[in-house]
Amino acid sequence: SRVLPIPLNNDFPNIPQSHTSPVGGRLQQFHSHWQNITTDQWVLSIIRNGYCLDLTSTPPNIPP
Repeated sequence: SRVLPIPLNNDFPNIPQSHTSPVGGRLQQFHSHWQNITTDQWVLSIIRNGYCLDLTSTPPNIPP
């Protein structure tokens, strides 16, 4: 496992504040910035395509 140092300057982009943008799926908007942070293709693939949980069974459908 590799630990990346936290930069002391503010090189991270501001997260767009949009009420129309869903919370899920916003990582894709920052894929190019992730490419500056890591060359790990697995990480970049997750950022670009998302991650699918490998469940052993279907979760129960419980109404809210």
